[in-house]
Amino acid sequence: FIEPLVGILRHPATCVKTKNAGRRDYLLLDGWHSNKKVLAPGAKKYFFDLGASTWTAGGGGASQEWFFDMFRRICAEFDGIYGWEYTVHAPETIFKQIPAHIHH
Repeated sequence: FIEPLVGILRHPATCVKTKNAGRRDYLLLDGWHSNKKVLAPGAKKYFFDLGASTWTAGGGGASQEWFFDMFRRICAEFDGIYGWEYTVHAPETIFKQIPAHIHH
């Protein structure tokens, strides 16, 4: 899954109203992680988020938390989650928002 970073490629109704750019209700997450033809036994799964904001907040809402929850709903567990955000945040600000059972 690749989330479009360019506003006009985001929600189909963005051209009508720019407030639709942060909506995620058009996204479909595929269960690729369970397809044995796609992943070799023991394969690692990583999630990369460019423009990650923070776990609980962001321009379009809490994208890290949202993606984690959505992938968990389809039983996709990641071996690592890596986020990059242009806005500088203190590490303790970032990590105190992430539930303890997720970061270790």
